[in-house]
This record gives sequence, structure tokens and C-alpha cells, in this order.
Amino acid sequence: MTSLFLFQALASLVAYAGLLLVIRTVERSAGTQLNAFEGMYHRNGWLAAFTGIYVLSLSGLPLTGGFIGKILLVWDAIRLEAYGSAAALLVCLLFSYYLYFPLIRSMYMLPGENKPVVPSAAPTSFGLGAAAVLTVALGLFPGTVLGWFADWLGQSLS
Repeated sequence: MTSLFLFQALASLVAYAGLLLVIRTVERSAGTQLNAFEGMYHRNGWLAAFTGIYVLSLSGLPLTGGFIGKILLVWDAIRLEAYGSAAALLVCLLFSYYLYFPLIRSMYMLPGENKPVVPSAAPTSFGLGAAAVLTVALGLFPGTVLGWFADWLGQSLS
């Protein structure tokens, strides 16, 4: 069970770190309000794509580390007959959709006219890309990381 929590913590850490890099990058040129993200897809497509990956992971949607971590925690809570915990996790997932999807809508569905282009420096771009790749890799190959945690903790994955 501890390896599942560590996996979810790692997936969340990577996604939040990437999202903080995005916020820092946008803040330097467009401000800190949600409207600073309007039309980001047209102003810096890579930054919008990376932001989308991080938000999808934090929301627990498939193909990301956040999805795997959340689904494993819910399944384990059900296995342990902790139905209240499983229900609380699912309610939090629904709440996260409510919080995160306005950002996706703002980036991809609003025009963002008269907004400045959002440049990102090479080290920032590298960090954004590395966090995005790791977020997706955790979603596609969770067994490897779970195995490392289980070995480290001396646990079995069953």
C-alpha cells in the first residue's frame, strides 16, 4: 500500500512541478490571472500542450501518472473495504475537474487576442519537457516505478 502512495506522490509532484514552471513562465510575460492563459495554444503551442498534460494528470485522466496513481488508490481502498475513502477520492476527482478544466478551456477555446507571445527559455523548456515526458511515462509504464518502490520498501505488489 505504501508503494501506491509513493507512486501517487511522485506523479503529483512531477505534474505540480511542471505546472509551477508553466505558471512562472506565463507570469513573466502575461500576468497571473486566468485570462493570461487565454489563447495560449496560439501563442505558445508547446506550453499549452505541456500544461494540458499536467492538468490531465492532476485531474486523473488516462495515459498519465495521475490516473494510474488515483485508480490504484481507489482499487486498494475498495480491496481493504474502506469504501468511505474510495468515495472521498472519487468526489475529489470530480472536484478537480471543476477546478482544472477552466484552464484547459481558456488555453484552447478562447481567442486570446491582443495577448503577448509567451516565450520560454531553453532551461525552462527542458524542464517542462522532462516533466511532461515523465508524467506520461508514469502513466504508460507504472509497473516499473511501482516495482522500484516495492523493492525499496520490501513489499509485494499484490
